[in-house]
Amino acid sequence: MLWIMEAKIESENHLLISNAPTMLIDSGLHLNSGEVIYEKVPADLEYRFSEDPSDILQDNLYGNGVSGLLVSKKIRSLFDSLEVDNIQYFPVKLINEDGGMEIEGYSFANIVGIYSVVDMTKSDVEESDVREGLLTEINSLVLKDFDEDDYPTVFRMKEKPRLVLVKDDLKRAIENSGITGFEFQKPEEYSN
Repeated sequence: MLWIMEAKIESENHLLISNAPTMLIDSGLHLNSGEVIYEKVPADLEYRFSEDPSDILQDNLYGNGVSGLLVSKKIRSLFDSLEVDNIQYFPVKLINEDGGMEIEGYSFANIVGIYSVVDMTKSDVEESDVREGLLTEINSLVLKDFDEDDYPTVFRMKEKPRLVLVKDDLKRAIENSGITGFEFQKPEEYSN
C-alpha cells in the first residue's frame, strides 16, 4: 500500500518556519522536482528565520516556501538503515535571528524519483490550464493499478510533485521510531 506523506505541525509549540529560505531561491535549487540535482550545492547552506526561540524542533520541520523536506539526522539515519537510497541530502545550518541560536543536524532532502500514478478517469481532480497532467486541486484520488515492486520506497507524484508517496513499511518504521513532523493519508482519503 502507498501512503501520502506530508509535513505536519504536531502542536502549537512546534516550530513553524514562516519565511521562504532565500538561499534556495537564490541558488535556484528545486527540491520537489523528483530529479537528481547535479549542480554544485554550497557546502555552507544556511536557513535564516525569525521565530520564537523557545519553539520545539520536530524531526521534519515544516517551512512555508520550502520545496523539499527539511529533515533531522534522526530521519536520515532511519532512511539509511532501511536502505532508502533515492534521496540526496544537503546539510543546512538553521539560524534563528531572533534568538541568536544556530542549529545543526538538519538537511534539505531531495527525493529522487517521480512517477505518474493517478488514475485520471476515476479521480475527482482539476488539471492545470498551463501544464497538462499537473493537478491543481484534488477532491478524491484514485491510484492506477500498480505493482509496488515497480516503485522505490519513497517518491514524488508526477501529477502533483509536492506530494510524496511512501510504501507501508517506511510509514510503519517512521511511526514506530517516534519521528515527529509527518502525517500519512490514504490516497483515496486525500484532498487539498
